[in-house]
Amino acid sequence: MSNLIQSFPIQLLILHLKKNHFLLLFWVILFLMVTFLLGERYGIPLLFLDPEYLGDVSFLSFFILGFAFGAFLMVWNVTSYILHAHHFPFLATLHRPFGVYSLNNSLIPIAFLIVYIIQLLVFQRDEGLLRFPVAALRLGGLFSGAIVFIALSMAYFFSTNKNIFQLLGLKGKEEPTAFDDSGPTWGSTTGHMEIRVATYLNHELRLKAARPVGHYPAALIFRVYRQHHMNALFIELTALLLIVVLGHLIDYPVFRIPAASSILLLFAIVIMVVGAVSYWLKGWKILVSIIGILLIDLIIGQNLLQYKNRAYGIGYAPTEQPYTLDRLQTLNGPAYTDKDKTNMLTILQNWRNKFPADTPPKMVFINCSGGGL
Repeated sequence: MSNLIQSFPIQLLILHLKKNHFLLLFWVILFLMVTFLLGERYGIPLLFLDPEYLGDVSFLSFFILGFAFGAFLMVWNVTSYILHAHHFPFLATLHRPFGVYSLNNSLIPIAFLIVYIIQLLVFQRDEGLLRFPVAALRLGGLFSGAIVFIALSMAYFFSTNKNIFQLLGLKGKEEPTAFDDSGPTWGSTTGHMEIRVATYLNHELRLKAARPVGHYPAALIFRVYRQHHMNALFIELTALLLIVVLGHLIDYPVFRIPAASSILLLFAIVIMVVGAVSYWLKGWKILVSIIGILLIDLIIGQNLLQYKNRAYGIGYAPTEQPYTLDRLQTLNGPAYTDKDKTNMLTILQNWRNKFPADTPPKMVFINCSGGGL
């Protein structure tokens, strides 16, 4: 039992439940949305269960949703790795530390995917009236998109991240016998930061014993993590750039990704910001966050970030118009209503002139329920 509790996946889960409440909030929201416990009245669960792209629900729409989910998952893992990898120094001795971390950090994502897949297949069968092969094809699109993004990200990490042995110029599993770095060891200075881990899952899904690192120089381990953090920062900035580009290209239909994808990318942005604030500011994060919120409130209060939409056909005077009862009665007087009526008749006549004089245009009546949501 103690070995199970001290396994890396369980220790990561405990760490999340203990310290990562804000980051866990996004998974809770996703769980609630796909199970119709949040936003059902507004149709939010349908955005995840029946995503639409270019007016169609297809393999491509699910692929884009999966790609966005892969981005969200990677940002979540990267942020978690940046914040907590130093608690598990044995990672610095592994060939692919971030890959091992992400694999062992998969309990929550796997639980979500199980629930999501069940909900998705049931919805496609009961509401979409689709046969299982068609629903399975769409599910394949979801997984394909996620795998593509994760594979691209992991390829970058695997090619750039280095462990202790690579930094020392050692090959294979050769154990260093001496260190060039002078100074205190990890165990004598920062051992209190370490969370005890007995076993972890490797890339072959086999349980392996975690290597003790108490005798390694602390400076060397921190050097490994600094290099990993810089690579992780590059991934986060790339994801942020992707989101900004999509925002600027929203006027083109091909870039109007499914709404659920936008939700996942928005979550990824918030996670990146929270992770950066927590990592760089550490103990100052609460104070700086409060100051930041106050500054944002001040800026919004001064209308510095306000964008005014202008309605087509309305003349905006350089000075504000009085908003009084007398002014409203004047605007609704006969002079204004007659002028408005004449103008509208002109518009209708111009429209009527587009059709033959002896053939009236078709009139379409739409009878539907109203009342809003």
